[in-house]
Amino acid sequence: MSILEIKNLNLGFNIDEKFYPVLKNINFNLKCGKIHAIVGESGSGKTISCMSILKLLPDNTKITSGQILYKNVNLLELNEKAIRNFRGREIALIPQDPMTSLNPLYTIFDQLYEVVLLHYKISKKEAKELIVSTLKKVNISNPEQRLNNYPHQLSGGMKQRIIIACALLGKAKIIIADEPTTALDVTIQAQIMHLLLKLKNENNVSIILITHDLALVSQYSDEISVMYNGQIVEHANTGEIFYSPKHPYTKALIESVPSYTNNRKIEPIYGNVPSIYDEINGCPFHLRCKYMFAPCKTINPNLKKVDNHIVRCHLYSNLDY
Repeated sequence: MSILEIKNLNLGFNIDEKFYPVLKNINFNLKCGKIHAIVGESGSGKTISCMSILKLLPDNTKITSGQILYKNVNLLELNEKAIRNFRGREIALIPQDPMTSLNPLYTIFDQLYEVVLLHYKISKKEAKELIVSTLKKVNISNPEQRLNNYPHQLSGGMKQRIIIACALLGKAKIIIADEPTTALDVTIQAQIMHLLLKLKNENNVSIILITHDLALVSQYSDEISVMYNGQIVEHANTGEIFYSPKHPYTKALIESVPSYTNNRKIEPIYGNVPSIYDEINGCPFHLRCKYMFAPCKTINPNLKKVDNHIVRCHLYSNLDY
């Protein structure tokens, strides 16, 4: 059962009186109690896709079509006042950089207390009890003492746990985790991901995991959507993606990551993700694709059903979806 559906989302930016498409026909469902990973290189459209859910978009954004459905409500139709009822309370965001997401001028208690005031009408004493119990859930040691700390007094891992605590305070049903392990060492990365997995299992929270770290994805996600140039080019469950990738871009991503189980050669992906200013005919990946043939240069492929995958590639042009 899906808790969130994105249907045919198209948006872009107005820059210097010209419109530049950024997201093109984005479709995916987030299932209850599952981790749905969105992967791809920087500039693929991962973060802007998920910021659309909470309407945390630049002022020059124009949504040309689509729906984002949560509990039968199209979030895209809500005004700023109405969408605030969903931010934090229903859908929470773990921002990309734990080092800059907390205000350096306020104590941890002040910042968490502000979150509590947004969602509850309770006394300051009750708020403190709620905050302390939440910090314990995210494995903060000596939480009463930490409340008096400022962000600069905490490690990167501690800051990330504080941010996760913010999401828990609102009792959100969905957590959008945007590169939640950025700038953390591998030991802390594992601790943060285990914490998110624990929250998913114990509270039936659904998680959208935005990342370029395929090692994390292979261990923790249930489903994967691969993005390139503002499009989803492949979708399948995690096991299918890693066991039998179908799209050339998905294969290239996996081949570019070091393997600890065999001695295969690392194959880099040459070239760069196109910018929004680049006008590309055909498949956006064809300039970097070793399987490219004539139709790739002129026609952007439609989605196709290939085994248990949904794939956007001319290699499967004889299949219908």
